[in-house]
Amino acid sequence: MAFLTEERVRAVVGFTHPAVEAAVHYGKNSFKSELRFDQREIEVIDARLIDAQPGLDEYGFTLVKHRTAVSDFADPAQTEIYRDEMRDLIQRLTGARKVIVFHMQLRDNSPAASTDIRRPAAVPHVDYNEDSFRLRAREELGEAADQWLSGRFAAINVWRGLRPVEEMPLALCDARTVREEDFRKTIIHEKPGEPTPYVGMPLAYNPDQRWYFFPNMQPDEVLVFKQCDSDHGQLRWSPHVAVDVPARPDPEPRASFEVRTIAFF
Repeated sequence: MAFLTEERVRAVVGFTHPAVEAAVHYGKNSFKSELRFDQREIEVIDARLIDAQPGLDEYGFTLVKHRTAVSDFADPAQTEIYRDEMRDLIQRLTGARKVIVFHMQLRDNSPAASTDIRRPAAVPHVDYNEDSFRLRAREELGEAADQWLSGRFAAINVWRGLRPVEEMPLALCDARTVREEDFRKTIIHEKPGEPTPYVGMPLAYNPDQRWYFFPNMQPDEVLVFKQCDSDHGQLRWSPHVAVDVPARPDPEPRASFEVRTIAFF
């Protein structure tokens, strides 16, 4: 077993089988999803050791120091505070004229965690395709959507460990090494009988893909990574996946909180 203290670790990841063209994915019951998987061992590189730290424009992801005023991420009132913090963070990092936060998700891998709480996502993916991000923007912006969608926008996620990350860290793919043809398609249902209009983008394996992680992430650090860019001349996607490389033989279960944002320029 490789541990997070190593400069490079090997992890077995369930990529989407290249023969998949479209499948149903259940967000709340992922074990029932119709995807076929292609188990591959990948090398995951310690991004803290890169001479010039990765940036959104250079890799599609970056690590940022960020202290939050939230003390309980299960409290809806406090997560509204976090919504404002994340809007301000993305505006500061990108210079966007407007940012919307449209999704917030608590994940907890503790054995005692409620079955309603999602576990780490172990399938490499980008959350939605561009049409789905446009749809989410329309749902949030209403009549103002046409104005904001007429210019460039980028979908950007922010991910935080709620305690030091000792298991299932988030690995990110260098956006420069991802090809559009590496993606497959899923029709997203929350659970059986609850379809959504959104299309997901699971990733098929390509040996050119380069994967990174930030070991020993602390609660005052966040990963910021791109999920879509309407300007196809920019880096467009940084797929992500939880990888099974613990920090020690008996790691503390991972708890994390993520948000999805759309920045308009």
